This record gives sequence, structure tokens and C-alpha cells, in this order.
Amino acid sequence: MTLQECGASSKTVWAVDLYDQPVESFFQGYYPLINGSDINFSQPFVLNYPMSGYPTDKPRPQLQVYNLTGYSTGFPPIVKYPSIDDTQLWGADVGHRG
Repeated sequence: MTLQECGASSKTVWAVDLYDQPVESFFQGYYPLINGSDINFSQPFVLNYPMSGYPTDKPRPQLQVYNLTGYSTGFPPIVKYPSIDDTQLWGADVGHRG
């Protein structure tokens, strides 16, 4: 996935959720990405990769938006509550085009 320029509303905003990552991914740099289109703060919409999809599939799997599967503890990482699905965790590879 690459970031592409699109509209200029709250529905195009994605925020990194540092407070709801599972303990397994805390030091690996994987986080849920919250969508700015809703005011549900307890289980917001997050970016989701289809469970049956693979990055090498053609056509590429369509990304989805689901409610967050974990619960916030107020301080990262989540250690007492159910973990967030792997399909809702995202990282970044910063590279150069060229």
C-alpha cells in the first residue's frame, strides 16, 4: 500500500494509535491506524487487511475499515485485554522512489 493524495476532510485522516497496540507488537513498530470519520472513541474504525488476502494476490486485496478489536488501557501496550487482530496492525517502510 502507498499513501495517495485524496480529499481534504476528516474522513481522509488516519492517525497512528499508540495506546492500543498489543504487547507482542510494541517494540516491532506495528500499530492500528484509526480513521478520522467517526466519534466512537472506545472502538473506532481502523484500517483492516482482509484475512484471506495475500500481498502477492492479483488483483490486490481491497483494504477494509472495521471497528478496533482491542480495548484501551490508557497506556501502551495492551497487556490485560484481548489482543488486536493482526489484520489491524500496520507498519511503515520508508523508502525512496526513483
